[in-house]
Amino acid sequence: MVTRTPLLIISGDNDISTAVDNRFALNRKIPNAHLAVYPESEHAPQHQYPQLAAEQVASSLRHAIR
Repeated sequence: MVTRTPLLIISGDNDISTAVDNRFALNRKIPNAHLAVYPESEHAPQHQYPQLAAEQVASSLRHAIR
């Protein structure tokens, strides 16, 4: 079953805990998914880019409630 709920996937480009192929596969399988890959970051890149992550989360929520 595929969800219709919008999903924001935030990942670092050097995240060794999640294989790169898995992130792109997840993004392809979920119609309402948006993949944000942060440069020069690893797992939990929202800690390295808190402002950018907050802006993307806020934007995703605004679009989800429309």
